[in-house]
Amino acid sequence: MKTYTLKKKKRCFVYLVLLVLLVLLMVAKAKAQTWEKVYEELGISGARSVCQTKDNGFAITGLTWEQSSNGDLFIAKIDSWGKMLWYKIYQKAEAQTRSEAIKETAEGDLIILVYDDHDPNYPHFWLVKTNEFGDTLWTKNFGDKVEAHCLDICPDSGYILAGVQLQSRGSYLIKTDQNGNLIWQKTLDSGTLDGTVRSIKAVEDGFIFLTADWQLIKLNENGELVWQKDYKTTSWGYGMRIGLTNDKGYILCGTMPSPESTTPKSAIQVIKTDEKGNSIWVKCYTDSLEIYSPFIWQIDNGYLLVGRRQASSNAPSEILILQLNETGEIVWKKTFLGPYNNCTPSGAVPTADGGAIIVGFAQPGNGVRAYALKVDKNGNVGIEGEKTLVNNYSLSQNYPNPFNSFTTIQFNLVKDSYIELAVYNIVGERIAVLVKGKKGAGKHNVIWQTENMASGTYFCILKTNDKIFVKKMVLVK
Repeated sequence: MKTYTLKKKKRCFVYLVLLVLLVLLMVAKAKAQTWEKVYEELGISGARSVCQTKDNGFAITGLTWEQSSNGDLFIAKIDSWGKMLWYKIYQKAEAQTRSEAIKETAEGDLIILVYDDHDPNYPHFWLVKTNEFGDTLWTKNFGDKVEAHCLDICPDSGYILAGVQLQSRGSYLIKTDQNGNLIWQKTLDSGTLDGTVRSIKAVEDGFIFLTADWQLIKLNENGELVWQKDYKTTSWGYGMRIGLTNDKGYILCGTMPSPESTTPKSAIQVIKTDEKGNSIWVKCYTDSLEIYSPFIWQIDNGYLLVGRRQASSNAPSEILILQLNETGEIVWKKTFLGPYNNCTPSGAVPTADGGAIIVGFAQPGNGVRAYALKVDKNGNVGIEGEKTLVNNYSLSQNYPNPFNSFTTIQFNLVKDSYIELAVYNIVGERIAVLVKGKKGAGKHNVIWQTENMASGTYFCILKTNDKIFVKKMVLVK
């Protein structure tokens, strides 16, 4: 009997050890889910908004100019590693459309806010609901001479939409039920200030939003004013985002003139308030370059701030990420130039693993491409700060293939390596050297421009210290 009990205890111990190892493996795998992607399948395009879905993947919306010079709405679904699962393009050729926000509903459907300014004198917006595969369930049109820029899902499963009434510049809000039917609409008088709403949150007892001229406004559930706070202290600046904090207060961010510059330069301002909108602290974050277009939310022991960093309006831009402590002091700072050394963030949200996903525009030099960056809670891409997680050397098939004026070539390096990436024609002549020299570990994307090349078969060859990889490419003109 004792022997049997001892064996049983040993088996239980072994099972427990295996269970712990499995949990540790799952945690390690979750931490490793960081990546950087450019979505060539969408053609000339840019991402504007993103949300995480219940399966830990992401839904992205934006514009593509592949089929219309005015731009068509796209919705794309990617998995937790950034791999494209599907995308849908919604053609509306008569309109210049801008997708402003995307959210996942409690049922797993998607709700998208789209702004339509094909006639600048009569802009309006529409709300689109799709199922989890992007198939349209219904579409609702709203407004006349109005813009809408933000969306949230309400506790009653309806929606709150907000923007600006163009003639008065007053804050414009619409409340709908879960089927998009109008419940009420309001235009708030902002006086001489710009009442454009860029960020709104639905809370238990109403709504809280931030205007372009740094007004923080609380409404009850019927859209009636509860209180209003004004934070504008400079001649120019722009209130951009509002986040909810654990103490029932709010965290606000936007732009203001840099106090450290003798010439007009944008800096980021962050304001922490209590639940009544009273200011607790105010911080200004300056840089040697201009920084703007911020997003902010609370994390453990502080806040994560995402913005855009640029030397001038014509210079390449990059993504800036700051972790702030609870009093707004900078804990760490990270910047990302993207695969083409020029990327613009347009949307950012926190992720379930404590990190963030950022979407926007990557600019390879021949148009723009939809771009996404997934970072961990420390702002890293890859494990322990490596640029990208890869397990071996590889050369991916170029995309698109066959191609016309350009194609993208991706290769992976396990460690820092001296490489040569070159293109050869069918008779073995080297006709282009795309990369030569030392490159860092991780994933790399290279664009091959082919305006002056003849149609035919070409070979892309990657040479490392001890490996050679070859991919066949077909140019069709």
